Amino acid sequence: MSNIVSKRGEAVKKTAFIVFFVIAMMFAAFNVSAAKIYYNDEYHDYYAGDIHLTVNGKPIENLPMQPVVINDYTMVPVREVFEALGCEVIWHDDTCRVEIKNNGNSVFVKIGDRNTVINDEIVPISEPQPLPMLIGNSPEVLKSMVPIRFVAEKLGYDVSWEDSTRTVFVSSPKSSEDEVIIGGSDGENNTKPDDEVVMPEKEGEFGTISVESDDTFDYIYIATRYGISPTVTRYTNPERIVFDFENAAFPQMGGTVEADGNCVDSVRYANREGFARVVLDVSCKAQAMILSHEKGILIRVQKSDNTQLIYDAFKQQVYFDKTYVGSGKKVDNGYSVTFTSLKLQNQKIKIDDGIIYEIIITNSALGCNITVDGSNKLFYTAEKGFHKTDNPIVDNKPVIDKDGKKVIVIDAGHGGTDPGAIGYDKNGKAVAYESHINLAIALMVGEKLEANGVKVIYTRNNDTYISLMERAELANTSECDFFVSIHCNSIEKGDVKGTQVYYHPASETGTALAESIYDNILDMTNLEPKNTQNGSHLYVIRTTTSPAVLVETAFISNESDRKFLTSKDGQAKMAEAIAKGILETIN
Repeated sequence: MSNIVSKRGEAVKKTAFIVFFVIAMMFAAFNVSAAKIYYNDEYHDYYAGDIHLTVNGKPIENLPMQPVVINDYTMVPVREVFEALGCEVIWHDDTCRVEIKNNGNSVFVKIGDRNTVINDEIVPISEPQPLPMLIGNSPEVLKSMVPIRFVAEKLGYDVSWEDSTRTVFVSSPKSSEDEVIIGGSDGENNTKPDDEVVMPEKEGEFGTISVESDDTFDYIYIATRYGISPTVTRYTNPERIVFDFENAAFPQMGGTVEADGNCVDSVRYANREGFARVVLDVSCKAQAMILSHEKGILIRVQKSDNTQLIYDAFKQQVYFDKTYVGSGKKVDNGYSVTFTSLKLQNQKIKIDDGIIYEIIITNSALGCNITVDGSNKLFYTAEKGFHKTDNPIVDNKPVIDKDGKKVIVIDAGHGGTDPGAIGYDKNGKAVAYESHINLAIALMVGEKLEANGVKVIYTRNNDTYISLMERAELANTSECDFFVSIHCNSIEKGDVKGTQVYYHPASETGTALAESIYDNILDMTNLEPKNTQNGSHLYVIRTTTSPAVLVETAFISNESDRKFLTSKDGQAKMAEAIAKGILETIN
């Protein structure tokens, strides 16, 4: 009998423990602390956990903002993910639109807008998919993020989801891209460089390709008696650097040289109609310099994140993969330029070829500085990069005399053919245009500053279109003390309202200016506060060399804010607040 009672007691204890354990687990499940992410101007609880991303079989890690799930759809940082797919990603600062291009296809998405433009056709993002939006772990650090499946599939990529690992897989469709870049060889497939260099006699004739390496560089030699400057193009997934030499040809139709270097795995070459093509298959981010050598053309390759920079001895130019505007000056036996929109790692690149001696890259709060040392005839233009000229301009002199006064550039955003954001009434009728409001406030700000002894330069004083580059160039050449850009905010959600001011966190003075303007707006208006925010992603803030701010006065998409913005009293109060904030900062 006692054994029966004992067994019953043990059973009861086990049952009680199981019940207690289940209840504890349920309690814990309901008390999981949520992460916080920031979008649509407020923090949101986030329970979805980590999402993994694999592009063409390669995990994408260390993203500035990890993928997140909103409404059961995965959102990803657009630039990092689509550049990993080999796309070109362009941010249009004036319209808050992202352009993604690849293989002749293009997708335009706008932050906060459900309508996208795909190959010139409007295609809406269907609900409940989230809109493209700025998302971050805090309002200071936000990334442009898009629904990955919608955008990737529109560009022809394959997208799949593995629930067990919570991983999104994105892959390029199978294609004959490599065959297009370098087709099948009609000649011998060279697996080793020739011991004897064959030197052609005629211009445009190429001979053998040979490869050597040391601890730092890979050297690719193209045997030829005449130097030819190539067009250089980069491809990703896998990494390749392509050199096209116009009006040149190899004696064979094509081939491959195995390299097994520091960066270069192999070199492929082929003849195309009107040019010879050389492809370097590289295993890492690689920097290429095109030099002259007794063996012919030398392509010197090294591991480096500074892939944008190229030196071509035959052009006698140091140039970039795209156009960058900078502020330059002559230095001892060279030329130095500071760029606010270019990001490179600190580096010294020794050339010492009789044309230039060294390229020095350094970074500071003012931006990325590049000095090319080796000639007092060097100059820089955005179109040609660093190059020799017989008539160098000694210094970039300001185009406007300061007369001892503080100089402020006032920038009325948008204008002319670009109306900016548009405010609509309840019937869908356009009742307010951002460009008109910006100009009215900007002119009043300028008048108040001039009345206080400040020299004012307007990027525009009428309804005219001015590009973002032209606005930044005007500010930089004028050597102004501050650059203040005036805008109206807009978002699809009509209930969002308030004022905010953007600044560059690397500029203490710019940050102080933003806070001063923001505080005065709150003191002199009844607008809802939406804080000062990091605006380093905005073109006019990151490319101007002077301290710069961008004022989002209020939301033209919100009815009460719009009434304030379109009223004479509201515009006058806003102008007075901005002017007061500027004067308090410069005095």
